[in-house]
Amino acid sequence: MLFFQLHFYQLFLKFLKTQPAGLKVLDVGCYVGDVVHEISQLGYKGHGIDVAQKNISAAKLKYPYYTFKTADLNKDKIPFPDGYFDVIWAGDIIEHVYNTINLFSQFNRILKPNGKLVCSTPYHGKLKMIAISLVDLKRHFHPEHPHVRFYTDTSLQMILKKYGFVVEKKHFLGRAPLLSNNMFFISRKGSELEWEKVPTAFH
Repeated sequence: MLFFQLHFYQLFLKFLKTQPAGLKVLDVGCYVGDVVHEISQLGYKGHGIDVAQKNISAAKLKYPYYTFKTADLNKDKIPFPDGYFDVIWAGDIIEHVYNTINLFSQFNRILKPNGKLVCSTPYHGKLKMIAISLVDLKRHFHPEHPHVRFYTDTSLQMILKKYGFVVEKKHFLGRAPLLSNNMFFISRKGSELEWEKVPTAFH
């Protein structure tokens, strides 16, 4: 598993290095702040959010010169102003969040026009699901498993489009494409949301 975590993380850093220095970058699910520190060392203004207060407390203690805040993406408004960030990095985070509506609408809100949303998530396609059903079904869909959302490339593209994003690049990581471990998407904020039309529940 570590190999694939490093793979999509390194892909993000490779992308980030193509962007102008000084941009504001948010690490979603920042844990104790190590990625925020690395982002900042590359010449960007790193910020972090995490659901766990103990992680944020540890990050502030370890890196007191960066901005870290607590946010529960299932219910909270992300505690930054509208249009604040140039880049959002959500590395294997979106599959842990029940409230997809809040998650992606908040991403849209805090990104500047044409800002970048870069995210990775485990890949689920038809062939992969058949393989999972034959080999690992009980564990993969165990009621206590931390993954609560299961994205195909089509469903993730649909959600991104629905919440105002334009997919610019996508990569499949690990194994053959139809059995990939992860998907890695680079998207651009193409439009502001009409907030009165954002649903409060799935429909």
